[in-house]
Amino acid sequence: MRVLFVGLFAMNIPSGTPLKTGLSVSSVDFFSLIKELSTRKFSGYLAIAISGKAGVEEGTMFFDDGKPVGAEYEYYFFKKSFYGKQAFERVVNASAAEHGVMDVFELSADQVHLVLAFNEAIIFVPEQSELASRSVAFSQVFEDQVASSQVPVTRASLLRKYNISGVLEKQQKPQAVLREVPMQEDLLEKLVKQEKM
Repeated sequence: MRVLFVGLFAMNIPSGTPLKTGLSVSSVDFFSLIKELSTRKFSGYLAIAISGKAGVEEGTMFFDDGKPVGAEYEYYFFKKSFYGKQAFERVVNASAAEHGVMDVFELSADQVHLVLAFNEAIIFVPEQSELASRSVAFSQVFEDQVASSQVPVTRASLLRKYNISGVLEKQQKPQAVLREVPMQEDLLEKLVKQEKM
């Protein structure tokens, strides 16, 4: 059983029968492979893993009787996943990467239906025009969009997220008291000087 981690949830996928493994992304014509799987009436999934700027990215396309029926894509560094059409677009983009591998695993139609039933967000059936053979140049735009949407994690944002911002307020009060100390010292020095006179 293969487990894909999708966001906070794990998507359980049966391992299936390996059809093609360790295919170099740079040497495979992605659209020809999809056409071949369609001709074979293939049921299963195609997994693609590439090396992005920020780390490993992984996409999965599911097929039922030769037709692409779903997709999932994850950026591990950003802990961000995409499903359906957005995932499909990213898988197509990943197929044009310089460094990466593809694996194809066969499943029964019932196994594919079960995966789709428990993961409805991944369901997407591309139009024929989206599957037409064409030249694709790898684009960093998708990863850049994910990176720019990430909000930097600060101590204050974490405390607010877990609704314990009271801790932050308590920690700020002693700092306010410390700021008053120099003023009190100045006043004390003035009083001492006045007594000496």
